[in-house]
Amino acid sequence: MSPQELLNIIAQALEYPSEELREKLFLIIKSGNYDHYDKLNRFMDILLNTDIYNIQEIYVMTFDLSAETNMYLSYHIYGDRRDRGHFLAQLIDIYRKYGFKYDNRELPDYIPTVLRFLALRYNEHSPDINKLMGMTLKVIRKLKNKLSKDNPYTYLFDLLSDVLSQIQNNNYDL
Repeated sequence: MSPQELLNIIAQALEYPSEELREKLFLIIKSGNYDHYDKLNRFMDILLNTDIYNIQEIYVMTFDLSAETNMYLSYHIYGDRRDRGHFLAQLIDIYRKYGFKYDNRELPDYIPTVLRFLALRYNEHSPDINKLMGMTLKVIRKLKNKLSKDNPYTYLFDLLSDVLSQIQNNNYDL
């Protein structure tokens, strides 16, 4: 599987859970060869076999109600400092430069949005992409370490950390 496919699947899996999302992810996983992606399969097993309201509660408690584990890249780097606004403006410029359209109902640094962008550009080694890849990896590792071991999203952040590390090291072999 290509890094592009895997980053897109993880980006979708990190969206707010719904029955529609669950069905969509199930069809994607069912149609592909994901047997050796243990972390993805563990997450999917939990997603498919847990009541949707329980998964939604975990999501909200993890990402919406906790500043330490929210889904906004710039918050983890800049907090509420003025530099955060500057970074968001730069990120919008990068998206425009590369022709990337994103859902502007979310901030441009929403992690699933950043992952979708990186999925399209992961093999380009421009300063913009390299810097964004490095910042994203740093934040993903930070989030991974803050999640409790029994949180199902830990599997996705573990896998994402592996994927981004290998892309960054030009050693993609998952």
